[in-house]
Amino acid sequence: MLKTSHKKELNNVQEELKKKFDEGVDELVVWNGKLVAQAQKEHDEQLEALENEIRGLRGDKKAKGKQIAAQVKVLELQREMYTDEKNQKLEEQKQHYINKIEKMYEDFNKELKMKNFQHERSKILDYAKQLEKNEEMMQKVKQKYRDEAEEKQAKFEHKNMMLELKMLQLLLENKQQEDLEKDAMLLIEWENRCRFFEQIQKERNQEKVPHFWNLNEEPDLCKVIIHMVVPGESTIGSAETAKIQLGGHGIVGNHALVENDGKNVYIQPLADNIQILVNGKVVSGKQKLQDNDRIYFGPNHLYVFNKPQDGRKKPKQPMITFKAAWTEVTSNKGNHFGNKAGCILLSAL
Repeated sequence: MLKTSHKKELNNVQEELKKKFDEGVDELVVWNGKLVAQAQKEHDEQLEALENEIRGLRGDKKAKGKQIAAQVKVLELQREMYTDEKNQKLEEQKQHYINKIEKMYEDFNKELKMKNFQHERSKILDYAKQLEKNEEMMQKVKQKYRDEAEEKQAKFEHKNMMLELKMLQLLLENKQQEDLEKDAMLLIEWENRCRFFEQIQKERNQEKVPHFWNLNEEPDLCKVIIHMVVPGESTIGSAETAKIQLGGHGIVGNHALVENDGKNVYIQPLADNIQILVNGKVVSGKQKLQDNDRIYFGPNHLYVFNKPQDGRKKPKQPMITFKAAWTEVTSNKGNHFGNKAGCILLSAL
């Protein structure tokens, strides 16, 4: 469809051409009328002159009859010829005007067709421009949807990647957990093996190296803790530097000193405010230890000293029990510290 402006312009052109055509036709009609009127006037004048001349000749009595008749006949022929000539001229003028009107009408149609063609061409060009605009808009819309699709695809891929990453993290955590469990089981197994070999080594060392083993009111818990007395000096206490580690109430950092010279083992306290008992008696200085001596280091530490070299030389002795050893500790009436601890422990026995 043409736009409103094109329609309006075309209507104006058509009206203008029609107006010019009508004006041309009217002008030709008026001109034709004038020519016809003038020709008719001249014809009438000449006809009237001939008729007057004929009447004059007929009224002239002096003229001879034959001559007059011949002249009248000639004048009549001239009048008829003049009339025919005038009619022919009028027909020619009429045909000329008709041809001119037809040419004007043809020119009018040509100009009108040209205007229509120009407007159709303008319409096509406008339609092509509109198509270009629509194509640009369509490209923009396509690009917009393409960008949105790519963004959504990127988000979807990112989401899938995050899910895969979480799955990998979960698998890794499960794998790490499984590995940790396996490592823990292997570590426990290794520790058990180490304890087993340590126990075997301790049992072997007990047959050669002097050592302390613990006493406990529960028989099954005796000989669980073993401290080897290696050659040289060994500090006993709660300090990190002590070779034999003891802790708890009544134990200080440097509690006692044990000396192994290769033949004999000696013990002595390292502080004045502590009491160490051997077989229920207070150790005031450096004292030599014998096989199966009961050593009291504090309220929670009661040990038996074992010297394998001497034990093999002596006859077999009865088993030392916690109750018997504790009775030795509490039987020393002068040992105030022992009496306190004895009251506590004997109440539990």
